[in-house]
Amino acid sequence: MALDRPHMLSFSWNFPPGLPAIREQRTLVTIYLARPSTNATRLRLMQTGWGESDEWVKGYEYFDHAWKSIVLPRLQHACTGTAMDWEEAQK
Repeated sequence: MALDRPHMLSFSWNFPPGLPAIREQRTLVTIYLARPSTNATRLRLMQTGWGESDEWVKGYEYFDHAWKSIVLPRLQHACTGTAMDWEEAQK
């Protein structure tokens, strides 16, 4: 939806098939990048546009786990080659 190279990227995101009541709804994901030093990059991720219902709570819990335990560790691994526990990432 928006790109401000190399500082920001935003895009819409929908829910997984396991949440059919809100599957067609979209949230907005915005990723901000900053270089605090020459050998580091800070990433800040925001996901906005949440609704209010039990399904939305389930969706929030799903993405809270997915971003923290799967997506961001894989991104870090891809960018740095750091060690990753692939078994743990599948949970």
